[in-house]
Amino acid sequence: GGARRIGFGAALRARLSRLALAGSASLCLLCGAAAEDLSAGRRCFAREAELASRGAGASSRVVFQNRDAERALLFWIDMEGSERSLGPIEAGGSKSMDSFVGHAFRAWRESDGSALLEVVLGETHREFDIGPCATGAEPEVADDGTWLRAHGARSDPAMEGCPLAALLSEEPVLGFHVLCLVVGADGLADRVCAFRNGHDAPRCSHSARIAGRATIAELTRQASALLRPGWRPPAGAPTPAMFTASGRRLPGHLSLQEVGVPEYRRALVFIEGGEWHWPPVRVGFERELPFVEPERRTERIVLRTLALQPRIFEVKSFIEEAECDRMLERAGPHVAKSQVSVKDHDRGKDVDNWRTSFNYFLPSRGDNVLKALDERVQNLTRISISNSEEAQILKYEYMGRYKAHND
Repeated sequence: GGARRIGFGAALRARLSRLALAGSASLCLLCGAAAEDLSAGRRCFAREAELASRGAGASSRVVFQNRDAERALLFWIDMEGSERSLGPIEAGGSKSMDSFVGHAFRAWRESDGSALLEVVLGETHREFDIGPCATGAEPEVADDGTWLRAHGARSDPAMEGCPLAALLSEEPVLGFHVLCLVVGADGLADRVCAFRNGHDAPRCSHSARIAGRATIAELTRQASALLRPGWRPPAGAPTPAMFTASGRRLPGHLSLQEVGVPEYRRALVFIEGGEWHWPPVRVGFERELPFVEPERRTERIVLRTLALQPRIFEVKSFIEEAECDRMLERAGPHVAKSQVSVKDHDRGKDVDNWRTSFNYFLPSRGDNVLKALDERVQNLTRISISNSEEAQILKYEYMGRYKAHND
């Protein structure tokens, strides 16, 4: 196509069709979350020239995640087979919308016109990755559609004991995959039934056989191949990891049996980003977290979901009155006028133009009360306190303000 930028009119589509028919280019249909009953592996196909949306089936919420390194353009294919633009999706971004079973979609890379996705929305899959074809570096994991149809429903006896109600969310949580471990005749886990992106669906989206004595590292690789075939984390990003249902990271060298599967643990969470984050489940959902402070004898700490998108939580009973008093006591003598970082053309202007608060970053060293608070933060977030700032103490006078701004 040359070095110049090209549009997406009829001429380009005709040219791409000719290339595909001539066998000179392979265009990508990603079936990791495929429509209808296509296999869950990522495959490459010639562009389907006659693709069109069918009569609207059941309504459905659909999510497209751009896993490509460049901006993608998303289109809905109408009943006549014409592309109707749904706008761009930045690299790493996502777009969600209401649609219907039977509707077709296509995505192209904006820079060079490469086809990235061509799919028809099916009955069970609701989340789709936009990205290039797999390179073959990741081995394929067979997705057992026959088993899924027979036993994949959440009400099936095979799913008994999986604590799904506290892990699956009404809105997909991208990169947060819930795995139910199914027990075989020998009493060991012999299958994983996965809910891709932790979506609260009537049945799991993917399934594959596993070895009951596999290590956590082996299961992590298998889950990645099953749910994100061909995917690799970006350079410098955390590696995918496996967690318990309460957010404890599982060491890769331990076996499933050594971490309690299936004796007392039937669900695990595979997180692509490698760091724990709590699933929102639904607005109003409350989750007691006794492990955040096991010795507490007053009210239990509770995480309550206030919103799904963006994900917002309220942490109830996190800090006690006496602890607040201790923080104010320690910070009081050090609180000073807050500073701001300004743009070059605003240098020399009074900070009060933007911010009139006073603040202090309070170190915890040497204070057992503050150290206990640090430990509580670490237990709640499941992230080491070494990755956290010191607690910031803020003071606003009457009519004080901090103007809305972008950092």
